[in-house]
Amino acid sequence: MIRVVFWEEEGRWRGFELKGHAGYRPEGRDIVCAAVSSLAQTVALGLLHHLPGGLRLKKKKGYLRCFLSLESMGEEDRIRAQTLLTTLFLGLEAISRDYGKYVRIKRKSFKGKG
Repeated sequence: MIRVVFWEEEGRWRGFELKGHAGYRPEGRDIVCAAVSSLAQTVALGLLHHLPGGLRLKKKKGYLRCFLSLESMGEEDRIRAQTLLTTLFLGLEAISRDYGKYVRIKRKSFKGKG
C-alpha cells in the first residue's frame, strides 16, 4: 500500500510524503503505483522549477518527501506552491477513491515537524 501524508499549517500545505508500493499488480505493470508516482514526481518537478531554493526534497525507491520553506518565499511563490500541492492532493484523492485498498491519504498538522 502507498501511504500519503499531506502536512498543513494554518490552512496552507507545507509538504507531502509518500511511502511504499501499491501492490495492485507486479512491479512494472502496476497502474496505481505508476499513477501516484507520476503525479507526485510531476508536482515535485514543478515545485523545483518554480521555487528553486524554496524546497526540501528527498527521493528514493518507494519514498518521496517534499517540504516547502514558506518563510523564504514571496507571496507569488506561495500561491504557485499551494496551487501545485492542491492539484496533487486532488489527484491522489481521486485515485484513492477508486483504489482505496492500495492508496491511503492522511492530513496532518505541520506543528512540530522539522
